[in-house]
Amino acid sequence: MSYRPGNMGMSDAIALVFMVTISRVFLTGLPRLLESAGQLLWLVIVVAGTVSIGVALAMIYVAEHVSGDLLTITERLWGRAGAWIVGLFYMVVFWANAVVLLRQYAEHTLLTALPSINFLQSLLWYVIPAVLFIYLGIEAISRTMWLLLPFISASFIIVWLCIFPYAYIYNLFPWGATGYENVIQAVITGPGADVGVMLILIFAPMFQDARYLRTGVIFGMVISTAVNTITALMYVLVFGVNVGQEKILPFFELARLAYLSRYVQHLEAVFIVTWVISGVMAFTISMYIGLYIISRLTGLPSFRPITLTVAMILVFLSMTPTAVNNIIYLDQQWVLWSNIGVYIIPGLLFITFLFKRNKRSDTCAPR
Repeated sequence: MSYRPGNMGMSDAIALVFMVTISRVFLTGLPRLLESAGQLLWLVIVVAGTVSIGVALAMIYVAEHVSGDLLTITERLWGRAGAWIVGLFYMVVFWANAVVLLRQYAEHTLLTALPSINFLQSLLWYVIPAVLFIYLGIEAISRTMWLLLPFISASFIIVWLCIFPYAYIYNLFPWGATGYENVIQAVITGPGADVGVMLILIFAPMFQDARYLRTGVIFGMVISTAVNTITALMYVLVFGVNVGQEKILPFFELARLAYLSRYVQHLEAVFIVTWVISGVMAFTISMYIGLYIISRLTGLPSFRPITLTVAMILVFLSMTPTAVNNIIYLDQQWVLWSNIGVYIIPGLLFITFLFKRNKRSDTCAPR
């Protein structure tokens, strides 16, 4: 698959960042996070978004001085072996993300929309469009996401407005009811869910200018964090902490409460389409990133020949867990280990860059 560097712009960056970081708001992550964060669930999301923006901006600063994508930067700072280690880590992270997202979205599609079909058919609803998008290329994926962004955002806004009368402000108090040590732990590990923001560095040469990268990170993450935060706030305001922990699909449960009139009811049937589309696009970009990284590491001129094979492997892996609880546990472990890709790898790369730049400045300084 051939690429023409510099074709994508600010809208592509915003759409990619937004879509890859919004997908978990439709799943069981919020109810599970309530167990540790409690009424401060919104704070965990805000901190996670802020940390992700800071990390991405720091790495964009490095990319401006060490031209290239994440793998090229790593190779120049840590050598070929370091580039392979970092590349394989992010490949596993994004493919693991694709597996857990595919399984959860397919399960929830069976529960809410299509209970009469079998599980494999539900999986194929997500895999087949993803494979087609990957064959079309990253530009087609990003511009499709850009077209979908206003409709997805409008869906959230409609749900928030419709359920606002059910909000009970005292559900947000008291803070720290689950123990501040649990809240602090959730705040520290929360950014792992936003590891997808690193795609900006992985695809850096495909954008026209570094300004588009910064703008895409800031606007994409701000919109995503705002949507996640407000949804979490409304979820706690409506259901409270105790009842909220018993739910499986937070956005679906909120949409079920939406009521416009006696003639316009069951709006959740409309909003199911929103999270199905979001699931397809999130799975697509996660699978695409893994394919792109493995093609960069091995020097493949095209990853089209292995796309179907990788898709089949991801489908098989998503079917391996025997119960939904197992995949939810794996999802939590994925968020935990993804913090390496948010804190440790970018942090060490940034420190290495500063050290080598300062060392070079000292060497070149007049004596």
